[in-house]
Amino acid sequence: MIKRLLYVSLIFILSCSKGELPVPQNLDTWEPIIGYNTPKNSNTQVRYNLSVNTVGLPPAVNPTPPAGHHNGYTFGYAGWANLEYNNIFKYGWVSFNESILAGTDIIITAVPGEGYEFSEWSNGQTVNPITFKLNSNTDLTATFITRND
Repeated sequence: MIKRLLYVSLIFILSCSKGELPVPQNLDTWEPIIGYNTPKNSNTQVRYNLSVNTVGLPPAVNPTPPAGHHNGYTFGYAGWANLEYNNIFKYGWVSFNESILAGTDIIITAVPGEGYEFSEWSNGQTVNPITFKLNSNTDLTATFITRND
């Protein structure tokens, strides 16, 4: 009797699954990441966008830097961000938007300009540098405030 119950339970469990597997979904668009017809040697890898901006409170007095970055000089900007991942280093950018492989370890350092100090990240964290594993599209803003000395 126990063997029959075990056998019937096993048949029920196996018949419910029908060998179907759920399709992995991209949570942003709800579209399949990799279809069932994708070749096994496919090089498809999930990537996420990382956007970082800087903002100063009150606003900077001279907002005319060279295109995109400052090369070590503030040009009136409150600060800039340095990005490190997979032995790639981008230093001195006031903003950037990168497409990076999922699961990559990221280090972003906020560097204050002359007369400013780092206040916080837009996600509320006050640690600097900020370190995390990129597992979703991420937008961060480093906020700098005027230094009172």
